[in-house]
Amino acid sequence: MPMPGLSRISPVGFGRTTTVWGVTAGRSAAAGIQTLMDVDARIARDEFMRAHPDEAQGYVMMATGEGEDGKGRFALKPDAFGGHMAAAARRDYEPFRSRLLAAWAYRLTPDRLADGASFRRIDGDVRLKGGPKTVTGEVTGLRPDEQFVVCVNFDLWCADVYAPHLQPFMEGLMRRYARLPIAGAMHDEWGFPPVRKTMLARRAFWYSDPFAAAYAERSFGRTLAADLPLLAMPIAGREKERYAAIRAYIRTIHDGCVRTENDFYAANKRIWGDDVYVTKHATWWSDICDGEILHGGLAWWSAKREWAQADEAIDL
Repeated sequence: MPMPGLSRISPVGFGRTTTVWGVTAGRSAAAGIQTLMDVDARIARDEFMRAHPDEAQGYVMMATGEGEDGKGRFALKPDAFGGHMAAAARRDYEPFRSRLLAAWAYRLTPDRLADGASFRRIDGDVRLKGGPKTVTGEVTGLRPDEQFVVCVNFDLWCADVYAPHLQPFMEGLMRRYARLPIAGAMHDEWGFPPVRKTMLARRAFWYSDPFAAAYAERSFGRTLAADLPLLAMPIAGREKERYAAIRAYIRTIHDGCVRTENDFYAANKRIWGDDVYVTKHATWWSDICDGEILHGGLAWWSAKREWAQADEAIDL
């Protein structure tokens, strides 16, 4: 048995033209069926990125290696991430810009762990070539027995979850569709792009300047760029710092997604009235796993809505 009132609500969307969905919504309304439009900045990302090219969602890939005769070389090739919102926009979350974020040299302990006391910044000794879809580089000035770790930031063609203009952009989209005979707006599985395998396999982490500022607030002033090695690998003598960095990083993912969900809820109420029915399928993965943590920080427990569900598990 369907839940009372839910059988007459039909979610539609996924990037079709306003004209097509206007006809669909009109026919539904004439039949007494309320329609919710899927309105999402991920679908309209071309428009957002043209207006705000410096508010892209970035992620950092890390290259590690051992020096030889004072030098080291590396190569990084990011993926163009997919997902159903990418299909709706007819464009992947592809990298379009890259830059060196930070680099360190360090030594190993006898147990082959990174020695926390040996880390030193070597940003000025790193040279990058290529980009944004393939980056190669050289590290110079390495001392005997030193390892290196280089962090390169790749901006993806989508809005940063912490983008300053994201919320007004989303509300602007909703107000355009408010002219149609629809009952409200929804957005499906909000969060960061679904890149779990790459992030785990390649020691990659979400990064943008607004994300880093939010991280600093949740880590009592720590710097995300400086904490990336802590997030990526065990470092001897800095175990407590590592646990704190991991907690702050996951919290930053969570809070950004919750803010977007709650602002979306409030915008629905402002546009369609207090009685509008706000719902969403908030998860990608229906269980607690690394994919759900990296995608939304388990934000679906905190996101405000009238009703939500988790009905699937996928593996990207």
